[in-house]
Amino acid sequence: MRPKSSIQVEPVLSFTNKPKRDRSQRDVLFTARDTHAYQPLNVKVVAVHLTLSAKGIGPDVPIADAVRRDRALDAYQQMLDQRAAGAEQRNAAMIQQITRDTEEFLKRKQAEIEALRGETSEAKRQSMDFSLRRETEEKRLAALISPFLEGVPNPVTVGNKPGEGQ
Repeated sequence: MRPKSSIQVEPVLSFTNKPKRDRSQRDVLFTARDTHAYQPLNVKVVAVHLTLSAKGIGPDVPIADAVRRDRALDAYQQMLDQRAAGAEQRNAAMIQQITRDTEEFLKRKQAEIEALRGETSEAKRQSMDFSLRRETEEKRLAALISPFLEGVPNPVTVGNKPGEGQ
């Protein structure tokens, strides 16, 4: 069984313009070839010549048939090459466009990422700045009310984050 990707030669050869009699002549030739498959080459050549002569077929007929088949195979190969070149050319432009689109998309997303990182960095900076200012203000407040506390612990927390023990 052939894999699906392999090219079958027989359909290509069936479209060659050959006379109907070639089929029987080809059968005779292949039968002679197969009958003497294990014989030396010179015996095979003589057997094929004798078989062709017995059928009234000259050596030019199988040669012409082989040339016709070869041309059909060459033409089919050329058609496949042209199809592949066309697909490559057509798809190359699409690949370039997709690549450009992808690069633009990545640039936009990279800019979004950088904006988000910048926002995060700015929020952290603001938090740190405020933390320093808050600690300074808490020290000032603690010092301001300490004369009024008369031995009671100062309720103003200094340097603690909100929600931590007071």
